[in-house]
Amino acid sequence: SPVRFRYAAGKPPQHGFGIRKEIYFIRHAASTANDAANKFERGHPQRKKVYGDVTYFDAPLSEAGLEQCRSFHQQPKVELILASPLTRALETGSELYCRGTSHPPVMVLEPLREFNSSSPHPCDQRRQKSELLKSFPNADFSEMADGFDMILGANLVESAESCDARIAWLLAWIRQRPETSITCVSHGAFLKHLYSEHLKPAGLEWSDERFRNLEIRYCPIFFEEM
Repeated sequence: SPVRFRYAAGKPPQHGFGIRKEIYFIRHAASTANDAANKFERGHPQRKKVYGDVTYFDAPLSEAGLEQCRSFHQQPKVELILASPLTRALETGSELYCRGTSHPPVMVLEPLREFNSSSPHPCDQRRQKSELLKSFPNADFSEMADGFDMILGANLVESAESCDARIAWLLAWIRQRPETSITCVSHGAFLKHLYSEHLKPAGLEWSDERFRNLEIRYCPIFFEEM
């Protein structure tokens, strides 16, 4: 059964929440799918067609996205980087933090995946672990299972309950880590669900604005002690 614990976000509670984590949530930089879709307004049928196009399977960063990362110099100093296993998130984390010889460890966590509950978007499906290891040899994939994508597929989308379970696992995992400052590289719809359904009810003041590409938001989280 899952470990149950209380937590607060944003402002520290008065007592009983002795574990403090400084978390920086980042949405990945612009991907090839983002660039193609952004040529059309939201709701335009061509925009939907882009996200259904298998050409954008596990879409990487576009040249514009790579340039976003290379010209970005506001990376928070952290002890650990967590990234979704989707290529654009791993590329974002690598470009922001791993260009020098010394950098925090990068761990890949499936729970940071994009949340897609409407129709299966190839751009949100991931490659197998064996392929990702070749592309990102400096990342730690020990928390990621082998085999095929079990969250999204040709006829497979995710329920809100499944996403909630992922978030509960993620928070429990962060709670028991020794690091106190952590960057999480994730995705727009996932971060919106995390903030609106979990962090805001836990006390975080949030205006419901969507994350822009390469936007960083700081959120201290306070967990009750183990």
